[in-house]
Amino acid sequence: MGPQSTWGISQNRLMDITAIGRALLLANDKATAKEIIGATGGGGEGPAGPQGPQGPQGIQGVQGTAGADGAPGAAGADGAAGAAGADGAQGIQGIPGNAGADGAQGIQGVPGNDGATGADGAQGIQGIQGIQGVPGADGADGSNGTNGTNGLGFAAISFKATDQTAIGTAYADVSGTGLAVAANKAFAFEFVLLCDSDAVTTGIDVACNGPASPTSVIYEQVYWTSATARTERCATAYDANTASTASNGTAQKIYRVRGVLRNGANAGTLIARAKREAVGTGPNVRAGSYGVLYALN
Repeated sequence: MGPQSTWGISQNRLMDITAIGRALLLANDKATAKEIIGATGGGGEGPAGPQGPQGPQGIQGVQGTAGADGAPGAAGADGAAGAAGADGAQGIQGIPGNAGADGAQGIQGVPGNDGATGADGAQGIQGIQGIQGVPGADGADGSNGTNGTNGLGFAAISFKATDQTAIGTAYADVSGTGLAVAANKAFAFEFVLLCDSDAVTTGIDVACNGPASPTSVIYEQVYWTSATARTERCATAYDANTASTASNGTAQKIYRVRGVLRNGANAGTLIARAKREAVGTGPNVRAGSYGVLYALN
């Protein structure tokens, strides 16, 4: 029978079996395989033996001829539109073309209506001043304006420009010394009087007068009682009588009336006053006498 294989099959028999296996592989048919196995085996099919180890991989067969290409598949749906791309950079400006030839002048149109008159032009430069004419005669002096309202501080001054003589035994205004005072205001005042008489035995009295019903009036009376002596008194009413029986006589001396007036509701004039006693003649108040007024509120 020849040498035995590991499984107790003779090599000749094994070779036959191998050949049969190849035929089975090529046939790929169970019925045919049974016929082949029956033809070679002679007896009935024995029990299956243990599975042998996997044999070595056979040599790769020759690659078959490529099959024909299949029919093209249906076209796929269009994809969504992509986002717009960024604007490209501006191109370089082209070279300007040559200027075209001037067209022929058109036919002159019909003249339009005259426009409205324009605005006056700017004033011309002033001409050279003419020769000054002969001055005309001075006009008459205008009347004096009314006195203004007194302000605070120095308010007014009065000045006597002429002598006033032989005034007499009753108090009289010393002309030229009047000072305007407003209602409901307070004032400080002073009258400086240059006085004389016919003799030292003729007394001279000085005082002041003003608007009716003052709130108060208080003032000093400074007067001469001889050629070398003087005295003073204080008064609280207009035309206060000092009843002096002597004076400085023919030599001029300074008499004073100074004080504070708190005027009431009546505006008016504050003025110096003078008189003499019953003896002799005079008194005389000379040019150069004056009055000063100061507003206090």
